[in-house]
Amino acid sequence: MKAYPIDYFMKTGLRAVIHLLVAIMATEALSQDLNCLDVDYKVMAYTYAGSGAYDPTSFGGFYDAPNKPRKLVSLNLKGIRTGECYMQLVIDDTARFDHRLKALKGHTLLVINATDTVVTINGQDSRLPLVCQVYYQDQWQDIEYLPFSWCGNSYHQIFISGNRFWRFVMPCYQGDTKAKMRFRLELSNGTNLHSNEFTGSFNPGQLTKEERHITTNLMDPYEH
Repeated sequence: MKAYPIDYFMKTGLRAVIHLLVAIMATEALSQDLNCLDVDYKVMAYTYAGSGAYDPTSFGGFYDAPNKPRKLVSLNLKGIRTGECYMQLVIDDTARFDHRLKALKGHTLLVINATDTVVTINGQDSRLPLVCQVYYQDQWQDIEYLPFSWCGNSYHQIFISGNRFWRFVMPCYQGDTKAKMRFRLELSNGTNLHSNEFTGSFNPGQLTKEERHITTNLMDPYEH
């Protein structure tokens, strides 16, 4: 930590001192190693994606996420699979995943549309049907889930145009059971995109129990 002379604080005043201390605390926090997410329940889907086009069939009134598709030319990634729509998890890239106001270790997931056509996804308040899966007992099983909304305004279509991509931060999970893992995204035509597989661990409770959701107000359409 850098040392500051006492007259620095006398000259800059209390407000500057507070700003300095906040900056120092943030730097110290970021320098610490982050832990992976260790839970015994399915985590509620968290990938919010802004649409690249307007959905004329929706009722409107849904949450519109600011995470719009970006141009593929701006993505610094080698070996883009031209002519495909796919997902790629950058497993050697460490990012911060926030869960219940806690900073955890995460990884970057890219949803890439390297085609010339528009891809459509059925969204829910801009939330994609994108979940993590584990290969357990000879089958792929979800350890995350898409919650139910009783409000019809929540449902709409999300579009990603050709040569665009989304970037998300996904959690690093840890638990008692080692397994192969991947991410699955369901498109509106019923087909699924799967990310590259990787080795991780989870807890068996993540296969059955769902994360508890507490309704915060009367306008919250999610019951669990």
